Amino acid sequence: MNTKLFKYGYHDTTISETIIENNKVKFIFNKGIYNLDDSGNETSLTGPCTLTILFDSNVENAFDAIIVTIVKKKNSTFMADVEKLYQKNAFNNLEVSDVYFSKFNNTILLDVGKDDYKLLLYVSNCIDVLFD
Repeated sequence: MNTKLFKYGYHDTTISETIIENNKVKFIFNKGIYNLDDSGNETSLTGPCTLTILFDSNVENAFDAIIVTIVKKKNSTFMADVEKLYQKNAFNNLEVSDVYFSKFNNTILLDVGKDDYKLLLYVSNCIDVLFD
């Protein structure tokens, strides 16, 4: 999974829309993500694409596998209710700063920004990533 995830570059891209379903979360990049050369340098943008993260069978509700920390301008942080944020479309039009992967609990961290705050999206219990 780690190899597939980092075939592409995400810095300075935009998550146009997020779709959270039972066993997966989809991040839609209408403007694409970056192709990387053999050295890991960004070369060109792909066309519009979707990054789908699949959860293991222990995850019955995708919202249980996602944790959100909001960081305000003055560096105050707080945890947020994922379902409420999702219902308010807070996961759409997010500017991506960085994407990280940890083998501990197979977690993907998306560091994204919106307006005057930053969201840290922790997506855990990941078993695979798909691109289309």
